Amino acid sequence: MKFKGLFARLSGLLFPPVCRMCNERQTVFAPRLPGVLCPDCMNRWNEELAETCPACGKVHAQCCCIPVVLRDAGCDAFVHLSAYRAHRKTAAGALILRCKDNNDRDVFRFLAKELSLPIRAFGYDNDVDMITYVPRRRAAVQATGHDHAKQLASTLAHELKLPVQTELRRKVLTKQQKQLNAAEREKNAAHSFELASAADVSGKTVLLVDDVCTTGSSLAACVALLKDAGAARVICAVVAKTEHK
Repeated sequence: MKFKGLFARLSGLLFPPVCRMCNERQTVFAPRLPGVLCPDCMNRWNEELAETCPACGKVHAQCCCIPVVLRDAGCDAFVHLSAYRAHRKTAAGALILRCKDNNDRDVFRFLAKELSLPIRAFGYDNDVDMITYVPRRRAAVQATGHDHAKQLASTLAHELKLPVQTELRRKVLTKQQKQLNAAEREKNAAHSFELASAADVSGKTVLLVDDVCTTGSSLAACVALLKDAGAARVICAVVAKTEHK
């Protein structure tokens, strides 16, 4: 183990990693998870985590507010780390885009570790029977070579030592949510998902994972499907959510 640690430090000195937010090659990284964020960007990440929910006044990781569209669909609890702003100027936005565009395992491990903290703090890891995810559009998977929500769910399952299952799937030829307004997103999402052929959630508590909650339409559609299939509880977990007035 000592040799492994020494080798990692030497590798970091010889081949300094690139910060996933500012894209600068660094020589010194924050101690929590070397190689993902430089100290300045880690500070920005922590500043975002320290922001509070405008509804309850708690920091986002301690917030128990459930978006209305998810609550109406039957969501029992909602976990997130920060507010989402759709650009690379925030640490959360940069890391989420990195997940979508690149199969960067260090970033997935970083986000899974961060997301596991509030899940454990609420005690959900003791209640959850399985982890599943909101599947990505097939065209996007073909274009990027990976399903970022699946990768995040799998990495989080490893972190929490819980099983991960593919309980949902995308229907063919669905539209991109980001190209639609809120009303169109809700209508599109309602017809975009279906249960996987081997889905079995009856009587189980399911942790449903996605990268971000914007309008909540995709998550809500998946929550409704899981509840209709007999899931006892559905807990949603995302890295960030958009705050609506």
